[in-house]
This record gives sequence, C-alpha cells and structure tokens, in this order.
Amino acid sequence: MLAALLIVALALLALAIFWQPTVAPTASTSGLKVVVVGVDGLDWFILQKYVAEGRMPFFGHLASRSVLGSVAADRPVIPVVGWTQLGDGRLLSEGALAELEGLRGRAVSTGAPGIARSVVSSGGSCLTVGWPGTWPLDEPGDVGTVVAPYAPDAPAHEVALAPMLFEGGRAQALPGEITGRIDETVSVGTELWLADFEQDIIPPGRDPEEWLDNVLAARWSYLSDRATLDLAAGLYAELEPEIALIHFGGLDAVSHRFVAPGMPEFFPGLSPDAAERYSDVLPAYYEFIDSAIRRIHRLTDDRTVFLLCSTYGTHPTEGDIRIAGSHERGSPGVFALSGPKVAPVPTPIELSTVDVAPTLLALLGRPIPSDLDGRIVTTATPAGFLQMSPPTYAASTNPIVEPSPCASDDMESLAAQMVRRLSGN
Repeated sequence: MLAALLIVALALLALAIFWQPTVAPTASTSGLKVVVVGVDGLDWFILQKYVAEGRMPFFGHLASRSVLGSVAADRPVIPVVGWTQLGDGRLLSEGALAELEGLRGRAVSTGAPGIARSVVSSGGSCLTVGWPGTWPLDEPGDVGTVVAPYAPDAPAHEVALAPMLFEGGRAQALPGEITGRIDETVSVGTELWLADFEQDIIPPGRDPEEWLDNVLAARWSYLSDRATLDLAAGLYAELEPEIALIHFGGLDAVSHRFVAPGMPEFFPGLSPDAAERYSDVLPAYYEFIDSAIRRIHRLTDDRTVFLLCSTYGTHPTEGDIRIAGSHERGSPGVFALSGPKVAPVPTPIELSTVDVAPTLLALLGRPIPSDLDGRIVTTATPAGFLQMSPPTYAASTNPIVEPSPCASDDMESLAAQMVRRLSGN
C-alpha cells in the first residue's frame, strides 16, 4: 500500500515538473471587453434620415443608449489615413501624409493597428477583421488574430475583395470551417466580374444602361461585407477576444455611386430613369449595415463596450453631378458608444480619430502608450470609472507608421490566383 502511494506521489510530482499549462491571454484589468465596428463612409446626415424613416431600427435602439458624437474628418480624406489614426491614436507625420497623397489609387500597408499591439503586448487578446492598412501584414511579433480581406484604399479594391480572404500571411488566421462558409458566398460570376470591372465611377447624369460598373462595384461591396460579417461573427464567437476591431468598407463604394438616385433632391441633373431604377440601392445598403451591426452586437455580453464609428461621411453634394457622394467638404464621421453603465450625454460630443484608441485602452485597463496624440474621452466612460481604474501609461508600442505601397499588379496577380483556386483550376 505504501509503495503504491509512493508511486502515485512520484507520478504527480513528475507531472507537476514536466507539464506546462497553456498560457491564455489575461483578462482586461477592468473586466470589460470592447467591440469596435467601423463602417467606411457612414454619414450622420443620411443615417439620421433613415433612422427617422424606420429603415435602421437597431441603430435607433442603440443610439438611445449610446454616447453619440461626431468624428472630425481627417485631412487628406483618404480612408487609410482616418482608419490608421483611429486604430493607432497617433497622427500620421507630414512625411507619411505626403507619401499617401502621392500614392492615391494604390493599395497601402501600415501594419497592425496600434490598439492591437498595445493590448497583445500587455497580455490581452485582439481580433482584427478587415481593418484598412493591414494588408499585407508584414511585421515581426504576435499582434493577435488579424484577417485582412482586401487590399485597402486601392481604386479597384472591390476587385480583390472575396479572393483576398484566402491569401495567408504572418499573423493572419482563417479557420477551415469559416473558409468553407466564405466559399459558399463567392458567386460563380467572380471571374466575369474581374474581367469586366472598371475603376471609374459612372456619374449620375449618364444613361442608366451605362451604370454597369456602378452595379458591379455594389455587388463586390456587398460580397465583401457579407464575407467580413461571416468571418467576424465566426471568429468572435470562437476566440472570445478582449477587443475586436471589425471594418466594413462597402458602404463607401456604394455611396459614391448611388447617393444620387438614393437622394435625388440633391441632384437635379439626374436621369429620371436612373432615379427610378436605382433609388433603393443606397437605403438598402444602410439597412444591410443595420442588420450587420445587430448581428455582431448580439454576440456580446453585459461586460462589453460596443462602438460603432466612421472616420468621415459620404455626403450628398448638392448640384455636384461629377462625383455624387463626397468627403472633400469634411463630412464628419459617426461615434456611438454603449456599454455597462455608459450613460448617454445630453448633446453629441466632438472628437478626433486619435481620441478613440486611448479611450478604448483606458476602458480595458490596458497600458496606454505615452506618446499617443489623442485624449481619453471621459464622457464615453462610465461614471467614476477613471477614478476607480486610473489609466496607466507605458513606453510606446506603436512604431512610426511609414505607409508602404502594394503594387497594383501584385494585387491583380493574387486575385487571379485566388480565382483559379476558387474555380478549381
């Protein structure tokens, strides 16, 4: 009997010595989690119109419980500028902005968002799906799970949307079961769309029969956002990250092309046939976005802070028949934050894109890099939260962002490879 007990004791000792448990990410010190849903081109003016018309019931419900605000549009108004600064909490340097201006119309990589690096470096977990500037991801170290489904900020970014979901890379993940679900969303017409797609926006004054490229862009936009939604929902449920950054890019592309028939009162030169044929495209896409944010929100629990945001609106420009939806007049972006004990404020707040990162890190109780340019938006935190959980600061984990171009021919080559893969060739 004694010998048997001795053997068991030795076995347990050996197990204690040699067995090493899997080290899981630590929970946020505040006990909160964060989900950020970014929507390119989401416009306050149009959003309020559709809420009033009952087209966006979930956002109407969400807004009643949210701290609402407007996000000042960054200059220059280039998607990768706004989303990089929102994800990093740092202003891009004059040199970086000048380089981006010179790279208009090309895919740009700025690496993983600074929020992701800060959370993961302090022991947390992060999921990033479709955040602009993250493709192709090429930086050392683990920055959480990053899925970049398209080459952001390219004029033909719609072309590479769904195929790019299958392009692997460092720190990118795509579970097999989700790959199968995305496979099912890819239309048999993918190859035809790639062959026929043109980059130009067909202006509202043209005959509706000439709007084929606008229609193809809308199809790609929807395909991309549906794929992003499936990916984000599946990965969020599977990984249960401390913070998730999810980005939908299709509304911006659709707004540029279909805001005129969607809001014909601003466009007296619009063809009556086009107004009739395409009047439902823009409101239908806003309705789709409403359903997407509802689906993501339903995956959260009562410890989750939920943020819906955009970095600029895609606004109707009265009388401008040249380009319908415009950012150039500085249409503000949307900020709607709700969560545990987050109380709505009487009037909407005004903030910059760089204010979002320090605010979210403070909510999570994660160290805030000391060199961030943004401020903590105290009205977006629960009453007394910052007194009970004072923000902590750390050395910068955000390297200087130097945008690097991704050659368009490389993008087209990768897209072609993925088309062959999807078609079985």
